[in-house]
Amino acid sequence: MVLCNFDELLSAPSTCYDNIRNLDEAGVGCDGVTCSRICDRNEKYAVASDYKNAASAKGVCLDKCKTILAICKRIENKISSASEVFYPFDVEYNNSINHPLGTSSAFSICTVEPGTAYDVARVLTIIRETQVPFGIKGGGHSFNPGFSSTTGILIAMSRFRQITYHPTSQTVELGAGLLWGDVYQALDPLGVTVVGGRISSVGVAGLILGGGYSWKSNQYGLSIDNAIEYEVSGAYPHVPSSTPPLPMIIQFSWALPSDDNVFIDGLKSATKAIRQAAFANGQDVGGSKEILYPNNALEDTPLEQMYGKNLPKLRRIRQEWDPNNIMCLCGGFKF
Repeated sequence: MVLCNFDELLSAPSTCYDNIRNLDEAGVGCDGVTCSRICDRNEKYAVASDYKNAASAKGVCLDKCKTILAICKRIENKISSASEVFYPFDVEYNNSINHPLGTSSAFSICTVEPGTAYDVARVLTIIRETQVPFGIKGGGHSFNPGFSSTTGILIAMSRFRQITYHPTSQTVELGAGLLWGDVYQALDPLGVTVVGGRISSVGVAGLILGGGYSWKSNQYGLSIDNAIEYEVSGAYPHVPSSTPPLPMIIQFSWALPSDDNVFIDGLKSATKAIRQAAFANGQDVGGSKEILYPNNALEDTPLEQMYGKNLPKLRRIRQEWDPNNIMCLCGGFKF
């Protein structure tokens, strides 16, 4: 949801810093201006059906905004010097909430840029305790508002940018704030690469968590198939406050090789059930209206189902321009 243009909201008036509650402020100084401007332009509250008029809707918004601002201040006092909290009139705030697709951005009450796994855990602990709305942004390539944006507290992972290559194990450690272009640029001089995103502006974290289709997926599988360990930070409700929360290292593997087939069968069964429910609901999702996803199709999906009436044309192109199957790793062999 776009509340207004960035310049209008992020331009601080002179009264923001005078330590006086002026007529247009919901509180003293910048915090008051922040809530007042956000609530004036937040359509979610202005048209909320629970309130009879915009004035009462704004009142509810202001109360929520002030509550979230207090939580932002609490986070600010708990994190280490490696991390920072930003508000709408801070220069870095714009970078924190920005997405390549502008409609995916939302004006958060504050943003947090954690610099350590410990601080991520501290932030999530406070969020869990207060139940405040929040979002997490890796590379910010999501096209859907609310997926990596929020009108509450946004955790921006932009400070996690480590790239550590281990030649002995042929593995690389990647930070959750990296884009794939950053990774390729660092690894190329070393003569190695990874099963990563096909577009350099896509974030590492979101692509892997979503599966991750790569130019090398036909040979090596999805990005997530090649992930060995994840460092996971979460809320720790039973850890004494004097004890720093420790990040967890989680390793993923199938118990048995045959479990791969069990997973695929389960995926097929779920897909079939969803399609049947859609048909039962009266949705026309078949024939020419069927949405096809050839990049993410299962191995035994018929080509006719993936490419429809374009299949003969694609086969002719492949025979003419790639008779020796040079592009086999990019899926050309299927034709």
